[in-house]
Amino acid sequence: MNKTSRMEKLNREIGLCVKCRLSITRIKPVPGEGPLDADYFIIGQGPGANEDETGRPFIGRSGKLLTELLALAGIDRSKETFITSIVKCLPTPPLNRKPRPDEIAACCDYLARQIELVGSKKIILLGDVAFRRFFPKDKFSDWRGKWRDSGGRKYFISYHPAAGIRFQKFKKILEADYKAINKLD
Repeated sequence: MNKTSRMEKLNREIGLCVKCRLSITRIKPVPGEGPLDADYFIIGQGPGANEDETGRPFIGRSGKLLTELLALAGIDRSKETFITSIVKCLPTPPLNRKPRPDEIAACCDYLARQIELVGSKKIILLGDVAFRRFFPKDKFSDWRGKWRDSGGRKYFISYHPAAGIRFQKFKKILEADYKAINKLD
């Protein structure tokens, strides 16, 4: 079975998933999207309301900012990135809360299979939830804005774009992080 067929099968599996409470309230699961030979694998916290309605990742305000940040780094979102989240369904209620540990655990296998299938050696972790999934014993603040090697891959750690929408100071930090992303590589 080729990569495309394997990803389609995995996306169907995610679409039928009922492993946690998020499947009850979701409109559409959001498995992720992008080329299956992407240079960068981007991981956020979880889908928002826009993503829940469409089944596509990072298409709301955070997605617009993410696309702008990637452009600052010289990265073409549509050609060079596969984008997904730690959990594949909108965390609710309340709307857009952080995913709970059992919800993250329910999606871990899906995420691991996506990473393996796409095979990107550079992974961008958006925010503390994504960071803690891979580095649970470390402090986000010690690694924000830096690349980190682990398990044959490089991880770039930065704030979630939503922080840049809510607070101007974080937007400036995000912009600085992404302007330096390829200089630090």
